[in-house]
Amino acid sequence: MKFTRITHSPTVMGGKPCIRGLRVTVGTIVGLLAAGESRERILEAYPYLEPADLNECLAYATKGERTLHRSGRNTKGKEQASGLTPAITLELGE
Repeated sequence: MKFTRITHSPTVMGGKPCIRGLRVTVGTIVGLLAAGESRERILEAYPYLEPADLNECLAYATKGERTLHRSGRNTKGKEQASGLTPAITLELGE
């Protein structure tokens, strides 16, 4: 699957996977969803995001999780979102 909304740039959030070049990481969004935040609440907190961004974050995380299980890498990281705090955070690589 090609991810058109997920970007990587060393100058944005240290190269972590972000949404459309914005300073919002995939890990932040996945962490918020995993913590039980609703899509509606996330979109209110980040009005520049679109529902399709959240869908692609989940698809990307699923792809990354499959890769991480095969490689045995650790997925724990530290991040906080403005106004919302995820219970977990994932750092996903390619």
